Amino acid sequence: MGYKALYRVYRPRTFDEVAGQEHITDVLKMQIKKNLISHAYIFAGPRGTGKTSTARIFANAVNCLDPQNGNPCLKCDICLSAAADNMIDIVEMDAASNNGVDDIRDLREKVSMLPVIGRYRVYILDEAHMLSPGAVNALLKTLEEPPPHVVFILATTELRKIPRTILSRCQLFDFKRISVPEIEKRLMEVAEKAKVSYEKEAIAMLARAGEGAMRDALSMMDMCMAGGKKLTAAIVARTLGTADTEGMKTLGDAVLKNDAKETLLVLSAMLAEGGEPGNILRDTITELSGRLSAAGEEIAREILRALEVLIYSQSTLKYSNTPDIVLETALLRAALPETATDFKDLGVRLSSIERRLDALEEAPVPAKERPAPKKEDRQQTAKDEQAHRKAEVLKEAVKDEPADDESDDLEQQMIKMFGKDKVVIKD
Repeated sequence: MGYKALYRVYRPRTFDEVAGQEHITDVLKMQIKKNLISHAYIFAGPRGTGKTSTARIFANAVNCLDPQNGNPCLKCDICLSAAADNMIDIVEMDAASNNGVDDIRDLREKVSMLPVIGRYRVYILDEAHMLSPGAVNALLKTLEEPPPHVVFILATTELRKIPRTILSRCQLFDFKRISVPEIEKRLMEVAEKAKVSYEKEAIAMLARAGEGAMRDALSMMDMCMAGGKKLTAAIVARTLGTADTEGMKTLGDAVLKNDAKETLLVLSAMLAEGGEPGNILRDTITELSGRLSAAGEEIAREILRALEVLIYSQSTLKYSNTPDIVLETALLRAALPETATDFKDLGVRLSSIERRLDALEEAPVPAKERPAPKKEDRQQTAKDEQAHRKAEVLKEAVKDEPADDESDDLEQQMIKMFGKDKVVIKD
């Protein structure tokens, strides 16, 4: 027998094993326990979140001879047949390749057949949004008045493409993206069952890279293992072209400290080690957004400004022929507030200046090599030194902006700097 991917070998077989979709599995279990089975369902949500797996579990459970708290028992003949993928009363169709009128007409003729060994014939239509208009019309009558022994489950990643005439005839369940902790938990369970040693950092990196899709995370884990029995952060970083947690923390620190040189050095090292620009950008966004909850008001503003720059750059990087340069430019803009030309960023720039001025207030003034002055003279000299240094900071901050000698009004200053048609000042 050929090799089977991890996500196929360790596919959930009961509702309790489906990760992150309790709001759906609890309802389905209750329907099975109370024998309130509907004739048609739509399972909608992002890829890799358990739609098809849940559909298979449901098809198994409604036919199970001895269901346990709404779950299939996994021991009876029907459960064993379902586990071996030869349960004749469970029919899976790929609507992407069987989306014509003739395909649905053939299905309509078959639904009249009674189940062979179970109570229900369950039809699972994957990628149901791919059905042609003619196929949808052919399916409508069957969905509206199906035989009592038939259950339809339509799975889709594009709910907006499902016609309202179909939606109104089905119970709709929305699958959500799976959280990183839930993916981590499942990956560790799979690693232990597969007798694979792992580093927690490697599991965390895979969970983040999965972006809410359990199947994607398991597929990447499979790729990183490559048949081996060891999973390390170094292997994951090299295979996926991502940076480890410590590297992302260093990069995030450099950006928030407005240290352009350090930002470029860290980024260059990541790219030299095989980091993929799209992954680095995504992980930088994740790293910075994770700091928001614990950040003070001023730092939070700085983080939000940097995130706005980086998120905006994602679409540009995706279609660029020079992704390295796009990434480098985005990180530099995020690290240097003074490069921003948008009026709403001026507040962040002023806050940065204020922090530097506050630091000057607290910093000791270096002594001059001169005879010791009187006490009053020393105090006055210190004040003069600090005033001079503050003036230098302010001069540096606005050296590239034209001065306004005629008016202190903010709006008039902005008009002179940028032009009247580019200035919008909001309350």
